[in-house]
Amino acid sequence: MTVGRRNNPDYLQISGLIEKSLALKFKAWCAAHQMQLTEAMEEAIQDFLDKKSKEK
Repeated sequence: MTVGRRNNPDYLQISGLIEKSLALKFKAWCAAHQMQLTEAMEEAIQDFLDKKSKEK
């Protein structure tokens, strides 16, 4: 039996508010590229953290 992310203790839910236009562009891009929002968010956050860690 597969445990979904929602019930997996290795995952946490995060949320935040962003500008509506950015959210709509993000959702449209994900839909056009058949990518889950969660997958794209993980990639974006990891890229952000990698970039910030190089700045120090």
